[in-house]
Amino acid sequence: MNSMDDVVALVTHLCSQDADELKRAEKLLKSVETTAGFHAALQDVYFRVDLPTQVRWMAARTLRAGIERMWRRPTKQAFGADEKAQIRSRALNMLTESDRMLLAQVGAIISKIARLDFPSDWPAVLTDLFALVQSEDPEVRQRALFALHHVIKALVSQKIGLGRRHFEQIAPNLLDACVTLFEASSGQYDPTALYTTLYALKCVRKLLAFGLRKLDPVADRFLSNVAVYLNMYYVNHQEKHVTNLGKLVLDLVEYHGLKWLTYAGTGAVVTWYAEAVLAKSDAIPPPVLIQALLVLKNLIRFASRFTLENGQLHPSTPEEAVAQYNALQTIATPTLLLNLLNALATYYLQYTADDLQSIASDPHDWIIEEDNDHWEYRIRPCASRVVMELANNYTDLIVPALGQLAQSMTSLTMDTATMLAVLNALGPNAEKLSSAVSYVDFFQQFLLPWARQVPATEPLAPLVHRTVAASIGWFMGGSVPKASRPVLYESLAVHFLVSPHPIVQFAAVEALRCSVDDWDFQVAGFLPYLNTLMVQLLTLLGAVDQFELKVKVINCLSVIIERLDKNMAPYAPALAAHIPALWEQADEEHLFQASLLVLLQKLTIALRNESVHLHAICVPLIQVACVADLPSAVYLMEDGLVLWHTLLQFHAPPAPAPPAVVAGVEVPAAGSRLGDLGHLLPLVPALLETGTESLRTALKIVQSYLLLDADTTVATIGAGVMARLHALLGGLAPTTPSSSGSSTTPSVAVVRPQVNAFITRVLDMFLATAPAASLPLLVQSQILTRLVRGVATKHDHTLALVAFVGVLARVALLVTPTEFAAQCGADFPALIGNWYALWDNIGQPPHRKLAALALTRLAPCTLGQLPVLAAIWTEILHEVHESNGGDALIYWQLETTGDEDMDVECGEATRRRDLMRRDPVHTVPMVAFIREAISELAAGLGGMPNLTARLDPEVIAALEPMLK
Repeated sequence: MNSMDDVVALVTHLCSQDADELKRAEKLLKSVETTAGFHAALQDVYFRVDLPTQVRWMAARTLRAGIERMWRRPTKQAFGADEKAQIRSRALNMLTESDRMLLAQVGAIISKIARLDFPSDWPAVLTDLFALVQSEDPEVRQRALFALHHVIKALVSQKIGLGRRHFEQIAPNLLDACVTLFEASSGQYDPTALYTTLYALKCVRKLLAFGLRKLDPVADRFLSNVAVYLNMYYVNHQEKHVTNLGKLVLDLVEYHGLKWLTYAGTGAVVTWYAEAVLAKSDAIPPPVLIQALLVLKNLIRFASRFTLENGQLHPSTPEEAVAQYNALQTIATPTLLLNLLNALATYYLQYTADDLQSIASDPHDWIIEEDNDHWEYRIRPCASRVVMELANNYTDLIVPALGQLAQSMTSLTMDTATMLAVLNALGPNAEKLSSAVSYVDFFQQFLLPWARQVPATEPLAPLVHRTVAASIGWFMGGSVPKASRPVLYESLAVHFLVSPHPIVQFAAVEALRCSVDDWDFQVAGFLPYLNTLMVQLLTLLGAVDQFELKVKVINCLSVIIERLDKNMAPYAPALAAHIPALWEQADEEHLFQASLLVLLQKLTIALRNESVHLHAICVPLIQVACVADLPSAVYLMEDGLVLWHTLLQFHAPPAPAPPAVVAGVEVPAAGSRLGDLGHLLPLVPALLETGTESLRTALKIVQSYLLLDADTTVATIGAGVMARLHALLGGLAPTTPSSSGSSTTPSVAVVRPQVNAFITRVLDMFLATAPAASLPLLVQSQILTRLVRGVATKHDHTLALVAFVGVLARVALLVTPTEFAAQCGADFPALIGNWYALWDNIGQPPHRKLAALALTRLAPCTLGQLPVLAAIWTEILHEVHESNGGDALIYWQLETTGDEDMDVECGEATRRRDLMRRDPVHTVPMVAFIREAISELAAGLGGMPNLTARLDPEVIAALEPMLK
């Protein structure tokens, strides 16, 4: 910037509402913001009172942004020492404007500089601010107090460092000054005094909650009068002061914990808030009432922090906890707790006139708002949390009282609104009420008749039906005997799901979901009502427009499908028919689309091998959900991959057509076994670049495709998959010459052992299902070189090396020993040496046998390792002997599928068992294989004596039957 006019012009353009002009101005700002003196010039623009307020505000805002980004780490030119000093020296002079918009920016500027430069470079900031606070000019005093609050707020946010230590040293003096300032103006209600006490109170709050290491006499004096201040400002209708005092109390409760119980004035504060709640007055402002409920909630929760034995503190209780426990017992008396319960359960849990108005105008929005988890900002949900804390922490006292309230309901001595409130108090505590309330009797003898008898003209009638329906979900757990549950299922199907009112319908949907999702759920008792419930749920799914509510129905259906399993097959076509339209309607509602994917995955499991009928619906959805480049992938990818993998697992290809006879020669029928799932194959390679959890599922998908149709899979995506697996394994750096001219060990990236295990499992599947087509790809992609180099250099983790040799063993069994050695090149000797060294790390029996087979096959090329190989033979033969002579079947387990979570009934389980029946591990007789290998080795060495001459006597004795 060449002049002040240029800076003013830039700031003016930054205020523009024209998008193009604003974009040009921001680009210019980026190019000049590192120029020396630019930010000091912005401060000069602020001081020019002849400019429009908006321009001055933008100058201050740009200065603040520059301080945030560059003050601590200045560039070569921006914010040099001289410019910083200039800005600091004039910062407090910026407190000349009463405009709130400008003042907010100035307060932020001063506080951010103070946080970074106090006390080293700006030690006088607090002293200078206090000097302005003592000014005779009320306007100056107020603006300085505003800035002081921002500075204290910034300084207490420091947790470590010189600034924090220095602040802790001066915090008592700051507190003394702020308390004195507050006390001098308290009791005065003119605007100046109220402003002073409000911002002094804000400063005191930050200092007490976050600034002091321990309370001093000034803090005790102030805290002992908090209840007095609460009452004084409440009586004089100063809600801001009352709520800021409430914030102080809540901060002390949260950040000081049990210590708060022994602070001066705590008992009086709790009494004030308890009286406010017990007054049950509509005149109390909601923010004050919510703070009262939060204070009481936290007080009640403190009971769970003490360990009791027979009503006494545990002997290991810290000494200070005794006083805290005694203070809690003194404050939270049984009388107070029971009175609170009665007030909450009969008054604060009532539905309000606003609820009734919202239900009448838009019931769907009311349901959505009820489900929003913002309980700490609303009275009724907050009161419900307090009741839950009472029941959890004072069970012996509160649960019988709740039971008495339930009994009072049945006497019909309460009005409808109060009865609803009591039922809302009972519901969240249903688990604890099983001994006090027999729910089935309560439901049949009172709740259901009561709901039926409430006149339809009664404004609370929908809420009565809704709450009674919801109570089924609350109480369905252990308090309802299994034999009695069909009564409740019938009520949901016959009375509540068919209600014309949405709030009743969706309460029934949630209750149904909770009922089916219960641990003790029994299918047999539910089946008679399944058809009716499914018709109603599908009808409701199509009738509602809000996706937040559609998700409720979808989640309920998903739980039902999961629990009823095969019993859902008759309903699958009708349910699946809804999915495409719902997906299209959802558009950008990705969370709802994700719930559809989950539902389809569970429906696939329920249908088992009949899930082929879902392919036409699922494939287009997966083609959208599993494209990593799309923004929706964040929401849909994980569930889409799980659905895809499940479809592959349960896919049952049709029986192959008989071969055709052409010119007397049989020609196999053409066609892939993949069906519609073949359309998804091209998506697979790109998925192998995703995150860890998605990568694991993607690798499982590759294995499933190989099991289904290895030839088609390798031909379509084999090269692409191999290239990405090579990248995932860490690639392969070329050998580099050292300064002496000799080659050094190549630098190969180390991959986490778990990732290696997944990748090598896929490589093993390639070689097992399509060896002829896969082996060339393994070589061309340099994966074989990577595996050989990894083992030869022992660069990777031992677990990874064990996985590597498993794949190399497969390769060694597919080619001749000479070809294998040629593929390994110069690394072959080191590879073999390390492979033998890894033998004791190979723990799984199938992998041990596979390695033994491969090493035995390679023996003609590794005669130097013959003594070690012979020792391995003795181990393997010993294991054969222990298996009662099972030999080839020593490691055979028909149930093994390779996937711990796989359903044994799915088609893939069968395909894996078929593959195992062809696996050398399970088909090659180990004894005969070793005997034949020994014979060949002996012949190559010129006779058995020449072979035994290389072996230890103990090994010869162990192998004697083989050596004859």
